[in-house]
Amino acid sequence: MVGKHNYKNKMKKLFFLVMAILMVSLAAKAQDTFKKGTNTLKLGLGFNENGKPIGLAYEQGIKDGLFGVEKLNLGVGVYAGYFGYNNSITNYGVTVKTNVNTIAPGASAYLHYEFMEKLDANVGLSLGASAQISQVSGDNVDVSPDFTLKFAWGLAGGLRYEITPKWGAFIEGGKGTGNVTLGVAYKF
Repeated sequence: MVGKHNYKNKMKKLFFLVMAILMVSLAAKAQDTFKKGTNTLKLGLGFNENGKPIGLAYEQGIKDGLFGVEKLNLGVGVYAGYFGYNNSITNYGVTVKTNVNTIAPGASAYLHYEFMEKLDANVGLSLGASAQISQVSGDNVDVSPDFTLKFAWGLAGGLRYEITPKWGAFIEGGKGTGNVTLGVAYKF
């Protein structure tokens, strides 16, 4: 358990260090990286203590100059994430295996701010569902699959850098399917 906790803390520290370094570099002139009418499609690979979740998200810019702040824009969208892992524990000579698969669809709202040219910083909230199927099996153990459906939410913050006018790379961290997520974004 201590190893999992240390990994999570290290990933959070790394994420916030990267965010701090990039946000300190505010000298460059900002471009329109995300504004009203912008559509983005993101594909990401997450990292957490149990594995690597994947996610797909669509977002559209709906409001520029939010709260009267130039370059502070609002986007809304939908997402879907998948996460699965297998675990095996042997205790007193008995091995128990756990297989868990989770699908998490939902809606999201993000605030975007352009700190520097080609760089979009964002923070957002996601609300949705988490559908999980888990099965336990092993030596003298065979439990039928268990299905759980529950409300899910997530808070995230991240950065998206435009490599070309259409393609970008992103990093996000926070509560969700992955502690840290890296991926590509397509803008149209």
